[in-house]
Amino acid sequence: MPKLGFLKLVLALWLLVWLATFSIVMPVANAESRGVVFYGSRWGMVQEEMDSAREVINYIKSLFEYRGYNCNDLYGSQTLKQNVLDYASLMEELFDYVAVFYHGHAGRMNLDGVLHWDFFDDEGSQTSNNLIWDYDIWPKTRRNKHFFVMLWACRQGDTEGYPGGIDYKGRAVGMPFSWLHPISRGDCFIGFEKASMPLTQKSVHNTTVPYRNFVKMFYNYTIYVGFPVIDALNEASWNLFRIRNFYNTELWIGFNAIWKGLQGVLNGGFERGDLYWNVGGLGDHTVTNADRHSGSYSMLLGFRDKPPAVGLDYAYQRISIPTNNFSDVKLSFWFRLTTYDSINYDQFVVYVAPENYDPVRVFRYGGVARGVYRQYQWLGFTIDINQYVKRIKHSMCTSQSTTPSTPTTGHGAT
Repeated sequence: MPKLGFLKLVLALWLLVWLATFSIVMPVANAESRGVVFYGSRWGMVQEEMDSAREVINYIKSLFEYRGYNCNDLYGSQTLKQNVLDYASLMEELFDYVAVFYHGHAGRMNLDGVLHWDFFDDEGSQTSNNLIWDYDIWPKTRRNKHFFVMLWACRQGDTEGYPGGIDYKGRAVGMPFSWLHPISRGDCFIGFEKASMPLTQKSVHNTTVPYRNFVKMFYNYTIYVGFPVIDALNEASWNLFRIRNFYNTELWIGFNAIWKGLQGVLNGGFERGDLYWNVGGLGDHTVTNADRHSGSYSMLLGFRDKPPAVGLDYAYQRISIPTNNFSDVKLSFWFRLTTYDSINYDQFVVYVAPENYDPVRVFRYGGVARGVYRQYQWLGFTIDINQYVKRIKHSMCTSQSTTPSTPTTGHGAT
């Protein structure tokens, strides 16, 4: 199971002063002027997490009903991309105030040089038909009726948006801006920076409390009791963890998210950007749709748009293999190398690092035409790593240049 370190739940920080007094329970005369939609994608979820999401939605739905909201439960098979977009528009036509709750997987992607954020519908898979993008949402919420949005999913709180909100292609950037146009007085957006916390995961503050209980208690205080958002977070933190200030909890300070049921290489096709991958180096290390083997994206490692230099660019992630799979463990990937150099210089290398052991090189491929530009075809390989499986720590792909005069680029699709 992957551990993703130092992550946090992000409130709309630029609204901190307003949130201190903002309450979801508003003095609206007509009960029919308030509506809420519950979405939930089961894609990639284990049964326990799905059961927890169902429990949370059932509970908070009852609270919204108590406050007179028109409730629309689209969890599961009805959380389809077109339904999400249609309801975003329809709810703004019918109601003055609209709230949203979503649970599922999500990510971000570099599209034409600009980061954009997305979340998955119930069918999941790896195609654009199942991804709800920030720029898909934006035109559907143009009446600016959404005011309280919680997206319990990865990366949805990464950013408040793009300068001016719109990129050079006219696409809205970031979920807060796309839902709330942008966040203003009386609005609240709650999402996660990097990975989200599983509802089934127990808190480090109280190991008897799964985070589904925290979500339920937060909504109880802000919807049923009527506390302002910040106060509701503080009350839930105190009642469950005996911590008086939410900003002193792991949800804010940082936590390790452990998603049950996820195994092997996650997001190997980079369909969710660099989520689950640790990337670095002096050159390019970014997800791109400019060159790919299959699917829609690949990871670019090396020097394409930057001056060449001696260096190493890398992408790696920690993986674990269930014990019942020890007999047959293989690492499969596709890559493509572009280089001027020989195999002694520019090269693509794959390592595995067994727990508590040094990394072991299991694959290397380099150029053969030094001084002459060459772009190779996509090549696919499968490596037997059974000898390392009981101690696997992470897999690593690198693109390396050891001479300052020759650039190298590589694309990888695992």
